[in-house]
Amino acid sequence: MLLDEVKPYLPEVIAWRRDIHQHPELGFQEYRTSKLVADKLTSFGLEVKTGFADTAVLGILDTGRPGKVIALRADMDALPLQELNDVPYRSENDGICHACGHDAHTANLLGVAKYISEHKDEFCGVVKFLFQPAEEGPWPGGAKKVVDSGVLADADCIIGMHNIMEEETGKLIVRYGPGNASGDEFTIKVIGVGCHGARPHTGRDPIIVASQIVTAFQNIISRELNPLKSAVISFGSIHGGAENGTNIIPQEVVMKGTVRALEPEVREMVLARMKEVVEGICTLNHATYTFDTIFNVPCLTSEIGLVSQIEEACIDVVGKENVLHRAEPVMGFEDFAYYTQNYHAAFFYFGGKNEKKGLIHNGHSPHYNLDEDALQYSMAAFISAVKKLMVP
Repeated sequence: MLLDEVKPYLPEVIAWRRDIHQHPELGFQEYRTSKLVADKLTSFGLEVKTGFADTAVLGILDTGRPGKVIALRADMDALPLQELNDVPYRSENDGICHACGHDAHTANLLGVAKYISEHKDEFCGVVKFLFQPAEEGPWPGGAKKVVDSGVLADADCIIGMHNIMEEETGKLIVRYGPGNASGDEFTIKVIGVGCHGARPHTGRDPIIVASQIVTAFQNIISRELNPLKSAVISFGSIHGGAENGTNIIPQEVVMKGTVRALEPEVREMVLARMKEVVEGICTLNHATYTFDTIFNVPCLTSEIGLVSQIEEACIDVVGKENVLHRAEPVMGFEDFAYYTQNYHAAFFYFGGKNEKKGLIHNGHSPHYNLDEDALQYSMAAFISAVKKLMVP
């Protein structure tokens, strides 16, 4: 049984995970992590490529037998967050921690690479082990740089996996249809005419204009978007005027926020209407404006045929009763979406929650920590998926 075969690898994989957890690095700064990964892959006898996509590392295992080129992806970067866990392997880098499980993803894929290299005769084709930087940014993130580098141009498919804390250890989860939203950032500057607060008629109040824009944007979501479609417009900051300027109408207001959508056409519609709304309201109020957007990540939708094969592979590992369908997509974005847009690609998940151990906090929490026993299931799932997908 595959689970029994990977269990001997678990202590070493956990040790790698704790080492990476203790030394977290931000996006495109994963120098120590990349060296650790490259050194391990070299010791497994793999061809190793670096120098593309900044700190990315690619391990290549050619079995010498005809078969497909299968790519597996793990992300390596940490978050700009202070860890609050009291564990021996707590982050040593102040203000940075692995609060999303990328340390576990990296260790997991190293374990998979070691297993496959030691069981090479059971596989065919080529397996590419991709260790990607900057899934959390800076944008457009590491996945786009990997795609642009061309190192996966010959891949027949690429699959990725992420831990989720909504499900218990031992559960493997697939998602048919949209999995993650696209992500855009916007900055709006409303430019009015400053004046005395007692004589507002002598100026053009940008705060009033900004308030109208906030309300009108929500009308796009609630009254113009098909109720069966999904999008979110959220303001993260609105700044105008001096802190103690109680009697001064400011010259301008700057508004920043994010737009999320599950379908490209919905994203395009929402952004187009936002620009029209800003122009209309500013014209109505005799104000001027600037409207800038930054496109971060597209929608993530896995290929249905690949998801079906991955589901079968997961059932082979943990049984049908322990393979779940993720009921709903999430509005957070994941830069694996760049692979789904450019290759045959699919994304799935493994549970990491263990209430008895107190491991219940979701990703991006300073208390996040996953159950390390979950790594045997994630390793076995990747290996099983490769076996399922590698045959021509």
